[in-house]
Amino acid sequence: MPKKRFPAPVEKLLLINFKYPSVDLTELLDLENKLRQIIEQSDLGRVDGNEIALDGDDASYFIYSPNPKKILEMILPILKQVKFMQGGEAIIILSNNETYTIPI
Repeated sequence: MPKKRFPAPVEKLLLINFKYPSVDLTELLDLENKLRQIIEQSDLGRVDGNEIALDGDDASYFIYSPNPKKILEMILPILKQVKFMQGGEAIIILSNNETYTIPI
């Protein structure tokens, strides 16, 4: 009897947008590594990197997961403690392109 194949979970995007006040990326990368460790240990998703404007102003983290709401609940307390995250926002983009924006 052939094994049943279940579709892979659909990944959704958790986009973290914020202003980064420096061209020194140390703090940005340190936070990204901390988030990566927490998210990967939870086995709920993956951090797919960052994007930052050349002038060091606008920045984003890209996090993919079948359950981005759960990941946001897990990392939001950490984000709220980081000075450069103040005024930022988390955007959850579901597979049907429905979006939810949550202030940080």
